[in-house]
Amino acid sequence: MKFIATLCLYGVCYTSLVAQSGLEDLKIAYNVLHDRENDDYEVYVMNPDGSGKRNISNSKGVDWVYFAFADKIYFISDRDTCHRCYFLYEMDANGDNSRRVADFRLRDSWISSRNHGQELIVHPHPKVDSVFRIIDLQGNVLHRLSTGLAYANDPFFSPDGSQVVFRGSTKNFKKDAGYLDELYLINSDGSGLRKLTSYPAGDTTAKWWNYHAGPPFWDAHSDVISFNSVQQGKGSLFAIRPDGSDFRRITNNTFPEDWHTWSPDSRFMVFSGSQANERIAGDNYDIYLFDKKANITSRLTTDTLTEQAPVFVQRKTTIPDWVLDDWKKRCSGSGHWLAENGYKNEQEPNDAYGLHWQYGPDKQSIKGRLYGMVDGREGATYWEFLIFWDAAEQVVKVIQTGSNGMVGLGALACVYDGAIKMQQRFAAPDGTVFYSGHLENWDAGMINSRSFDIVAGKWIEKRQYIWKKK
Repeated sequence: MKFIATLCLYGVCYTSLVAQSGLEDLKIAYNVLHDRENDDYEVYVMNPDGSGKRNISNSKGVDWVYFAFADKIYFISDRDTCHRCYFLYEMDANGDNSRRVADFRLRDSWISSRNHGQELIVHPHPKVDSVFRIIDLQGNVLHRLSTGLAYANDPFFSPDGSQVVFRGSTKNFKKDAGYLDELYLINSDGSGLRKLTSYPAGDTTAKWWNYHAGPPFWDAHSDVISFNSVQQGKGSLFAIRPDGSDFRRITNNTFPEDWHTWSPDSRFMVFSGSQANERIAGDNYDIYLFDKKANITSRLTTDTLTEQAPVFVQRKTTIPDWVLDDWKKRCSGSGHWLAENGYKNEQEPNDAYGLHWQYGPDKQSIKGRLYGMVDGREGATYWEFLIFWDAAEQVVKVIQTGSNGMVGLGALACVYDGAIKMQQRFAAPDGTVFYSGHLENWDAGMINSRSFDIVAGKWIEKRQYIWKKK
């Protein structure tokens, strides 16, 4: 058995390799237990050196990424349905362009793709179907794949799509006497079922809920199938060839390792694991990255959150479609918008407010100006805005400057049903700092805008304006 890897905490040994390895074109998507009490799991992304962590799913409930192809992330979610009733969704690496892929309920299972990402293999909920389904990107069922086993889950296509490796057992439930999950191979047409792995005889250290053979990943470049398994009392990552040869342990880390994926060039493996002496409530997991060439394991997250099941996803380098669409609508026609001032008083005498939006150079940004209106005439300018796409951080940013020297810096995100969320930090000339937020929705060609004070992370609603095209 081979042992490889040196542990490097906090990414210190790894950061300098990013620019030389091709990882600059990738992000890592992973799952975070955001709110244990309310069972809220969110999908986050970060750069391969551990920087730039941010929530891209922003939906109360369970969102869990299980696969990525190119710049598309595939995740199961119980949004818009009952608790833990999962359906398959797709979004890009920025969390934009989210859509439901299929209208049938799924099991909690890993998925994969073939034919250049045009077909997916999924596992329906038992009330829907008892076999794997191969579907297209519109959710149409192309083929049903039966394994003939009492239990089968976590299917993964071979690189050429002709075979599927999956977890299977001759018993249906983990608590059944004699239950033992192993990896099996089957042809995509349902023929040629064979068992690939054999859990060590006499090893009784795995608990009933542990993996004997965890979800597999079939690495295209090395033609190796990797998986996690609890052996000798610890979860470790192993590799085996499709013919059953060259079984070996991948790392020699002393802490438990579980879900993982490989980078497109097979050099890097990203996985979740738990430093046993740092567990919080028994399940504090972090994200790690293993460099096969340099024999280095780097820890990318170091907080007290539970972070698991990472996948590589390509950066979306172009400006997201929702951003371009929003800019186009704001700048169309004269670019002027008006909103009545329902908060008029002696200190705020304007009858209405106006916003004028126009494109920046080559339509790569937009500039805005907020001004007062009295008796139908344009008055003083109060704020100016610059909104642009930061390709390095893959986020829409805003710079807001006021006539009194106030400066606001922040970012925008498309959070749900086309709603745009903006969060900013403002600094006054005297050094006073405060935080503000906005939520905006397009509704019948108008913009419904609500403003908030953000105090200790809590959003406190202040005002609402309806902006109409002038």
